[in-house]
Amino acid sequence: MKIITETERLIIREIEASDTDIMLELHSDPEVHLYLGNKTITNREGIIDAIKSLGQQYADFGVGRWAMINKKTNEFIGWAGLEFVKESINKHKDFYDLGYRLLKKFWGQGFATESAFASIDYAFSKLKVQEIFAIADINNEASNRILKNVGLGYIESFDNGGVKHNWYKLTSSEYERKKYKYEVLDKICYTELVYGRINKKLNLELSKRKIEILISTILSETNESEFQKKGKNIYVTNNERNIRLTINSYTNRIITADRLNGKTTNR
Repeated sequence: MKIITETERLIIREIEASDTDIMLELHSDPEVHLYLGNKTITNREGIIDAIKSLGQQYADFGVGRWAMINKKTNEFIGWAGLEFVKESINKHKDFYDLGYRLLKKFWGQGFATESAFASIDYAFSKLKVQEIFAIADINNEASNRILKNVGLGYIESFDNGGVKHNWYKLTSSEYERKKYKYEVLDKICYTELVYGRINKKLNLELSKRKIEILISTILSETNESEFQKKGKNIYVTNNERNIRLTINSYTNRIITADRLNGKTTNR
């Protein structure tokens, strides 16, 4: 058994021949395939061929659809991961496609989102790919929501075999900026000196708690594209508030806040 990665609740590993029966349960369910062309597989031979095809993907490209296993119960939840697509789809070929498919009893519990985040991180951190794509039927509200929540950007709608689908994309640079934002939001910290420095730089008279609320608000509302890492620091530019934050990227410690043009705002 080859483990690819792990999350808080999941072990993500390669799919094996021993998964044949549970894969048949997943792939023979018409509700699971409602927005997937209704292409169910209803016999073991078809599943065995699919697992062999996955093994070839693993061997050729180092990626494929991987099994999601519940850490607590050891249950097979479904699969997720990256497929290297050789054929042309929406005028693209030879690209990494993000996907996931879950047994119905595990829907609505956040496993698709959790596995998608893990797959994205593996793609950019381990494989060092430059971009990944994803496709979802325009009527599949859950899948479209998940793709947006994990950071992929909607590009366009296109015809895929007579059915309208949405086309999504995420680049490595976009991912890094989003990663900076989420890490900073989660781990931002302060020193005693910085409170006075921020009040002085921004011409304010705020309490420590109000400064922390202000900084968190600025971080939350600033677009990921305005998070720029240069050397040991991350610079966060919020043009609407006329403020740029400087944060130490190693410690996530706020260093200072500056007005962009020396003018104060009313916000």
